[in-house]
Amino acid sequence: TRHLVWTPWVLAITTLIVFLAFEVVHRRFAGTDLTLPLEYGKEEHVRQLCRLFKGVWPLVRPYVWEQESRRSWYYFGTLAVLGLIELALGLIMTVWSKNFWDTIEKKKVDHFMPLMQNFTLLVFTIIMVRTYSGYI
Repeated sequence: TRHLVWTPWVLAITTLIVFLAFEVVHRRFAGTDLTLPLEYGKEEHVRQLCRLFKGVWPLVRPYVWEQESRRSWYYFGTLAVLGLIELALGLIMTVWSKNFWDTIEKKKVDHFMPLMQNFTLLVFTIIMVRTYSGYI
């Protein structure tokens, strides 16, 4: 467990830096005017499942087959990396949970506070990664 002591710190600091950088530059690379009001609510409402998915391909096509820009592949790569980070965080959380319950069972009071600090960092990192996975 000593080799995992630095992992939550590195992940928390790295995600904080990456997401702060994203917040600073993402509007510049959006490729659209983000100040325009959205027009929604006038869409056709469909109740048949096959017709519901009929509109997916026209929405996805510009992102997948757009040849002028590599922006779509950057989005895909970012989502893949965020998915891998979330998978790693799940593994780390599992190891942390085992260590936590072992500490409770064996009443190791001196191990409790470092575990709680790691928990705080893990939860912070998981919240950031999940927020930006949904945002992107």
